[in-house]
Amino acid sequence: MIIRNIIQDILTGALVEIDFGHYKVHQGLSFYYHDVIALGNGATQDYIITIPDSMVRMHFGMEINYNDGAGIIELYEATDRVGTTLQTTFNRDRNSGNIANMLVHKDQSGGTTDGVKIINKRSGSGKTLAGESATGEERILRNNTKYLLRLTNGTTSTNNVNIILRWYEHRLDTIKEKPKSL
Repeated sequence: MIIRNIIQDILTGALVEIDFGHYKVHQGLSFYYHDVIALGNGATQDYIITIPDSMVRMHFGMEINYNDGAGIIELYEATDRVGTTLQTTFNRDRNSGNIANMLVHKDQSGGTTDGVKIINKRSGSGKTLAGESATGEERILRNNTKYLLRLTNGTTSTNNVNIILRWYEHRLDTIKEKPKSL
């Protein structure tokens, strides 16, 4: 049996419904990381994404914009590389005190393997048009696993890149959430 809370807009009387990811924003369990970098000719930038061993699942998506031409986006699963500079992540509900379980590091060192490549995408034309890539579909990242996100400039000049990582966190033991009374 599905029980729903019905929310009605006071002004118009319209029924209000939001998707699950949006609901996680309201719960204070949706997070993001952003960065802007300038990659030189053929240069790369690595990020290490660490997923803890817990009951929490990371529902992950990303948007990468190569503003000055083409670029390559690679995501590797189960890397043994070590992240070097911990990055600040933000809660999408700016009133929430919840912090992300997922860690993002910029740059990496050590290790012997990048892992298994699960995304390999070229973005942009490599000419005068910029390239944009949003993963579109959500991926639930594997617990107790590190991921290597590698961005590579595909042009012969400097390429400015915008990076946005978005995710929400969902505990497995709260899948059957109880509706609140109106």
